[in-house]
Amino acid sequence: MRKLTEVLEQHPSITAVQRRDIFKSAYFMEKEEHTVLVSQLMEALSQVAEIESKLKVITTGILADSDGLLKIFDEHGLQIAGG
Repeated sequence: MRKLTEVLEQHPSITAVQRRDIFKSAYFMEKEEHTVLVSQLMEALSQVAEIESKLKVITTGILADSDGLLKIFDEHGLQIAGG
């Protein structure tokens, strides 16, 4: 998941809501299945050249799971770079 954080930092087209869903899915899936899917996602993202740029922010705690807050981030061009 640390590697995924690094990869997602290079892909601002992945929204804050999508990022949260990717990380949160680990709590509801078998570890092996989730690892395969995350690996496939990282491989697919490695084939995409990003041209978009966003202001990067770091979040912590339960706030990073708030749909309302994450949508505000997306609407205002903020990218979660860590949390």
